Amino acid sequence: MSKYIIPTPKNLYNVNIKSLLCNFLNFENKNLIFFDIETLGLTSNFEFEQILQISAWCVDGNTFDKKEEFNIKVKLSEATTFFLSGIDRVQNEAWKRRQKQRGSSLNEPHQILKFTNYFNLDSTELSEKDSIQEFNNFISKYDDVILIAHNIDFDIKFILSRCKLHKLKFESTLALDTLKVSQFFFAPLVQTIATKNKECETYLNTLRGLSKTNKHISSKLGHLAIALGFSSKNWHTASADVEMMYYVFRKIVNLLERHRDIDISSAQTFTLNKTQKRKHHLSCRSKF
Repeated sequence: MSKYIIPTPKNLYNVNIKSLLCNFLNFENKNLIFFDIETLGLTSNFEFEQILQISAWCVDGNTFDKKEEFNIKVKLSEATTFFLSGIDRVQNEAWKRRQKQRGSSLNEPHQILKFTNYFNLDSTELSEKDSIQEFNNFISKYDDVILIAHNIDFDIKFILSRCKLHKLKFESTLALDTLKVSQFFFAPLVQTIATKNKECETYLNTLRGLSKTNKHISSKLGHLAIALGFSSKNWHTASADVEMMYYVFRKIVNLLERHRDIDISSAQTFTLNKTQKRKHHLSCRSKF
């Protein structure tokens, strides 16, 4: 199991920008593996809700130069092909119900294949088991690795679940979630200095405009890419998401470096409290 670098939200109240950079985002002599997976749904314990794509960049932590790239298109298994045929109406309706409960706008499995540009991918094609093993081999080639993903908790848990299905072991490393960096440091910084900093004012207005409510600051990867000046044209294909994540993360870290002494505690505490309340609400709901 990977060890997460950044603490849980309840332990972030006293972590300011300077301590984040010094204690958690120090990448000296590290190999950074930016990665992303695309999946046919979000429930990894169903055999047919498989991984569709795995992409990664290995980046030198000292220079941020790309060392190597990894791209795999995962073959559709027999179970997935049968599911996509629509013959099993019970499974199909259950899948749609799960998607709806999670608020997904993709209510047909074929929509996901189109959305992720699956059939147009020009990558090595392997079975899911072999794809995971190859990704594991890719990680294992490097020393002092940090796995980096946007909402990494989902990616790692999904991979570990599929490893269990295929009787595989997955490399244990340090792990960093760029979503947390965005939510609890970038967004509070932007809020704090927007009235005095034109750059941050633009980020704030763009990310609020892209959110559903036009009130909160969106931390979706594609929205961050748009706000920070990078194309999100192929958002939700694994290779494009890795490139976006790399670009977005570098821009965010650069902004944090330039404003490392800014006190973001007020905006940060508000965000952390809101996150804790939401987590408590979801936990209470799950008990009934």
